[in-house]
Amino acid sequence: MTAETNRFETLLAKLLAEPLSDRESKELDELMLGNPQRCKVYAQQIWFDTLLQANYQAEVSPADPDWQITLEQTSPVPAVVTSTRALAFVGGWRILCALAASILLLGAVFYPRMQTERIVIEGKGSGTQTPSLVPTQPTAVVAVLLDSEDAVWAQEPIEYGESLRAGDFVDIDAGLVRLIFNCGAGVVVEGPARLELRSEWEACLQRGKLAAVVPEGAKGFTVLTPNMRIIDLGTKFAAAVDESGHADIQVYEGEVEVHSRTPARGDKPLRLEAYAKSRFSQSSSVQPEIKVAGVDSMKPVSVPSLEQLLAARSGEYPPRQRSEMLAIASAVSPPAGAIRSDSSIPAGTLLGEDFFPEPAPAEGQHSTHRWILDARFARVVYMDEPLRWQSVDGGAYAIEIDGRDSAFPSIANRLQTELAEPLTEDFYFSFLGRYDGLDDDDFFSLWFDDTVGNSVSHGGRPNVGIRFGEYFGRITARHAGYYSQPQNDATFFMVGHLQKDAQGHFSSIRLWVNPASPKLGAPDASARFDEGNRLRSIPYLGIRMGLDTELQDKFLLDRLVCGETLAEVFPTETVNTPTRSEPAEESR
Repeated sequence: MTAETNRFETLLAKLLAEPLSDRESKELDELMLGNPQRCKVYAQQIWFDTLLQANYQAEVSPADPDWQITLEQTSPVPAVVTSTRALAFVGGWRILCALAASILLLGAVFYPRMQTERIVIEGKGSGTQTPSLVPTQPTAVVAVLLDSEDAVWAQEPIEYGESLRAGDFVDIDAGLVRLIFNCGAGVVVEGPARLELRSEWEACLQRGKLAAVVPEGAKGFTVLTPNMRIIDLGTKFAAAVDESGHADIQVYEGEVEVHSRTPARGDKPLRLEAYAKSRFSQSSSVQPEIKVAGVDSMKPVSVPSLEQLLAARSGEYPPRQRSEMLAIASAVSPPAGAIRSDSSIPAGTLLGEDFFPEPAPAEGQHSTHRWILDARFARVVYMDEPLRWQSVDGGAYAIEIDGRDSAFPSIANRLQTELAEPLTEDFYFSFLGRYDGLDDDDFFSLWFDDTVGNSVSHGGRPNVGIRFGEYFGRITARHAGYYSQPQNDATFFMVGHLQKDAQGHFSSIRLWVNPASPKLGAPDASARFDEGNRLRSIPYLGIRMGLDTELQDKFLLDRLVCGETLAEVFPTETVNTPTRSEPAEESR
């Protein structure tokens, strides 16, 4: 798919959901000018949308926010939920297309044998209504993107929940992308890779690595390589294609049949079975193990979870739980009689957050404690026993974050904020933390980044926290340092220092865990990155939980501070806070 075609489909999808801006409307006109195929697709989309409005406008109130449209097929697929506003269009080319749509609409009355799908409207308290029949779109949705991890796209990036059609590609230079096909199969692709989507039952891996999990009901899902055809018989398997087009195949569970795409007379398919003959290499006598692992996961093959597949097939993905910008400071009210002592966070720090709930701001005023969070998994809680390390006290309130719900995207960014001013120079940071439910494969991190979004994992940016049973600090995903083993349900105090290189990029991180005094000495863990173009500015930070965490896990965070000096982030009763003109206690 060309970039222009991709952009055309994006604008058309937006038009069906909401009015376009003047600039977008003009861009859509230009993309359709002199392109009969795009005009035809536009006409068909307007036709479908107009038909839906004609059939259901009297039956469903647009003011009722609880109605939705879902598609029911022989194999249930993730539904695409849209509102019908496509009549608000302008432009000469699109007027001609609308006329074509009207002609098509009349033609549908005289063409009863056209292939159909059932459309069911579910209204609040109304139950299932009588289904109507509408024509199937010629370029039907065949898959939906579930999530991605540190994906570096060789094409226009694809967001969580975005639909993919026959003929589309997933083309990435690095990272992971997870998909669900409409037949029910789940797939993870590791870059560099290029995957062509042929149908809801078939995909072609042109290069790179792929792993698939095929539940009951999706048997027969097929992965093509340039020379081979891999037919699932109910299994979990992987394939890797090198630059010459040769494939390696491995079966983890169940079995597959492997066919040549150019079979000679008498050739028989090769059957691979887990725990028997489970591997095959087209180019070598050595049969390598294929791993498609997540960035912060100990699992060698990180396919979509069964819960993710079920959530996507329910018709709404990702689940609608993420909050708008939320004033955490007014999320809870202090219990009766609670008295707040003066905060230990020095005034004028770059960031100072103790999560104490202030009264809701008056109209026209803004709280200083504003975050984006997933309200289902993060909350402000009252602490009978505050988090504390020596003289560092978190106070009566903390933020509590749950582990991962397997039905949600694998990278769940549970808590993030935009700083009032980006961090552009060397800085120190510290926080109090406690992990309840800690296992060797659990992960949490405080991350720093210049980008946010549903599909951004932050794994390739500076992170500190717990990974694979150790405290860690990293400047990129491949440049990390580790220290000691954290204890379950034990408070720890973490101090860090992010530094820039001579070119103005954040290129090194140093970390101290439970330091005995502000005279820090050598760091417990450190990492450097001396290649390429990295972060110059950090406007965002947040906390995320890892792929392998359990929903019942709890992480408590308190007294999160960023400052220009060490004394701002590590106060003691015997150390005075220096002014901004005084040097830090440790050289940068």
